[in-house]
Amino acid sequence: MIINRIYLNKSLWITFQPDKLIFGGDFLKEGFHFTLPYGVKSKMVDLHITKDNRHYPIFFIRHENLLPVFTFLAPRIYSSFAINPKFESFETLSNNFNKVVYLQGLDKENENKFGEEIENQLIKLKTSPESKKIRIDEDKPEFKKFTENLKLNNSLDFSEKELSTIKDKDECVCFLINDNNNSLLYKKGNTYIVFDSFELDLKKVIQNAVGENIMNLIQERIEEGIQVIESDNFENIIDDYRPFEIMIK
Repeated sequence: MIINRIYLNKSLWITFQPDKLIFGGDFLKEGFHFTLPYGVKSKMVDLHITKDNRHYPIFFIRHENLLPVFTFLAPRIYSSFAINPKFESFETLSNNFNKVVYLQGLDKENENKFGEEIENQLIKLKTSPESKKIRIDEDKPEFKKFTENLKLNNSLDFSEKELSTIKDKDECVCFLINDNNNSLLYKKGNTYIVFDSFELDLKKVIQNAVGENIMNLIQERIEEGIQVIESDNFENIIDDYRPFEIMIK
């Protein structure tokens, strides 16, 4: 299955093209979207806000800086999705929890089968048989049928297991169960990270990862870009605006 556009209700849509990523949603003023060229020729990944073939540059990352930027940001983004993360030892966990429910890491074979089933069901969400677009809208009957079919075909085991079973897992994600509350656990090797829930506010996740100053700068450039693009004098002023560079010193 080759999908090049995904709709997540009205909140977010993403289009995949060979040379760029395009995305937008109701978080932007109507008619605007973001364009992220991969920089095959320019050797830079640069983010633009776009409307009707008018582009305003926000920031860029040189190809040679992609790896250090990604290495720096990836763990920050990952940890930003976790609310109230705490590093714990297995001994501390065993004093507070006695059961777990695995979300990932219990049975790799069944997880792979379930991933294949998700792909099979996603095909049924295509906007037409020949389309390369899927639309995820929780109010549509097609999506409700999608979730029902996943439940029927789910081969994963979500029953409670003994806490001690996590010691043999190199990596796993699971719910920690006790009589009073549930928490989430991510285990990698001998590292145990416990957190309360996932942060679903993408703006907050990015701000926690890059810092408030850079986030404010990006937001200012977006607002400025909308004004410049809508200006009647766009062609005469756009060359006065330059993107800022992101790098790790």
